[in-house]
Amino acid sequence: MRFYSLCLAVTIALPVCAQKRSEPEPGRQAGDRLAPPSAVTCDRNQLTSYAGEVKVFRREPESIRISMLTDWDSVEEFTLFHPGEAGSSIPYLVFGEPMVSSDWARIEVEPGLLKPGIRAIAWVCSDPAHPPILDWRPGEPPD
Repeated sequence: MRFYSLCLAVTIALPVCAQKRSEPEPGRQAGDRLAPPSAVTCDRNQLTSYAGEVKVFRREPESIRISMLTDWDSVEEFTLFHPGEAGSSIPYLVFGEPMVSSDWARIEVEPGLLKPGIRAIAWVCSDPAHPPILDWRPGEPPD
């Protein structure tokens, strides 16, 4: 009888362990929503993401303007402001990680000229205290 009880406890415990899930990779599906990277601090109930291919790109000294054809066939335009020079990494990410100056070579042919087919996710918060964040996705295939 003791052996049977031990087997039953092991049998019940295994499905619980098998159901344990890890956190989704930033920008990947978590149920029906994209999972925001940790740099996005906006309350998820106030957060909208726009994923797609960047069609228009203009890098200026303190901002970047983009127009994006989203995966839902809408065209969205964003202006993201950053302090200092155009190479500043704020508020930009690359695959959910903070962007560094050398990452510009991953998305631009030359300064100010975007490589063809570059994708991004714009994380936009309805709370004005949280400015939009652009997560570049160089080399990512369209969904």
